[in-house]
Amino acid sequence: MKDRGSTEGSWWSALKRGEISSAFSSIIGVPHAKAEQIAFMRNTLKEQRKPNVLHVPLEELSVVVFDLETTGFLPDHGDEIMSIGAIRVKGETIISDASFYELVQVNQTVPPEIEQLTGLTNTMLQEGLPLATALQRFMQFVGSDILIAHASGHDKAFIVAAFWKIWRARWSHRLVDTMLVAKWLEKEKRNYTLDELLVMNQIEVTTRHHALEDARMTASLWSQYVGKMRERHVTTLSELYAYLSSS
Repeated sequence: MKDRGSTEGSWWSALKRGEISSAFSSIIGVPHAKAEQIAFMRNTLKEQRKPNVLHVPLEELSVVVFDLETTGFLPDHGDEIMSIGAIRVKGETIISDASFYELVQVNQTVPPEIEQLTGLTNTMLQEGLPLATALQRFMQFVGSDILIAHASGHDKAFIVAAFWKIWRARWSHRLVDTMLVAKWLEKEKRNYTLDELLVMNQIEVTTRHHALEDARMTASLWSQYVGKMRERHVTTLSELYAYLSSS
């Protein structure tokens, strides 16, 4: 059996020869980064390098709408992901049986106000998955599909922080924010919270601040927006980005 120094020397030599992506070089010494997780991350990045989907018609585009529940708002100051919910949509069709939901173990006491808001308790989260496993399963569910979220800055910040903490890898996945789409499609409105947009678009409100239910409701919003974009002759992701950048 090789000692640690010999192993790291071999890894470093392979890295210099270009045989190992630098995105994974800093995983050495991270005890919870297992070989199969590293392999999975390589495949994930490889999927992202496939020909892009900018010109796929929105009516045919497969996306995954997702949401996170977290212990707070600051991932860089110890707040953690508690649950991940997602559902697949193709064009305007919500694929109800293609959904994802996982509770995630946390290393802190859930604040009382968060427990009251989400209904998630430390006892419930003890039955959840380790964060690395939950994220791996989530990304397996997503595959190469586009991600959709509402007010996505919060969710993105937590996933970026988690990927760096666990794998020392920079998370990058094409992501569309329904709040930005709403600000372009419905400029006359002043309030673009999910609650307000659900009411405005006559979407049934089920259980708020539950990751899967919020994802389902956001999926309904995205589905409607695909139709509204078609009416405005915006038919591809590339065209949508052009409008969003100019609005």
